[in-house]
Amino acid sequence: MMFRTLNNEKSSLVAHLYSLFPTLVVQNQSCTKLSLLRSVGCYPLIVKLVCPNFPSSKGSCVYGDEETLFMLKNSQESLYAATESSITVEELLHKLSDLLLEVEQTNPKLCVADHSVEVLNVSSQILTELETVGWENVSLMSPDLTTVHLSYVDERDTTHTIQILFPPNYPSSPLSVSHQLPDC
Repeated sequence: MMFRTLNNEKSSLVAHLYSLFPTLVVQNQSCTKLSLLRSVGCYPLIVKLVCPNFPSSKGSCVYGDEETLFMLKNSQESLYAATESSITVEELLHKLSDLLLEVEQTNPKLCVADHSVEVLNVSSQILTELETVGWENVSLMSPDLTTVHLSYVDERDTTHTIQILFPPNYPSSPLSVSHQLPDC
């Protein structure tokens, strides 16, 4: 079996990236596939990158497993901007780290590891109700389940959205609903 080594330039760049991002893994000799293990709150995520022009970030794509995509669902514009505005893979990794930190900071309940039976019952109740409405109608759901958007496309191809805010003690307290539907 023959092992090839990275050229000196790539090797030193990869060593530099490893020093900045200790959980980074370069998955192939051409350094075009990378994985970054990150925690957002109490949830470990694997963010995967395809960087066809390494060390340039030109043409790079960020993807991941279901949990990663769920965490990044509400940050698609920021993710796109980070990918498009980065020049190097290092810069892209920094922007991704900042984006994941922002997701964590804007969703403080992601850091709560102690899920009481009451919290789990409320979550179960909300998820059951959303299932009866139909998952195809859920266009946005915050990770802490406090905000849900339901969308419907009418026969004129107009999308109507209803925002539902679930209080922490739901169903003991009523949910609140806002919409921009026309008056009947």
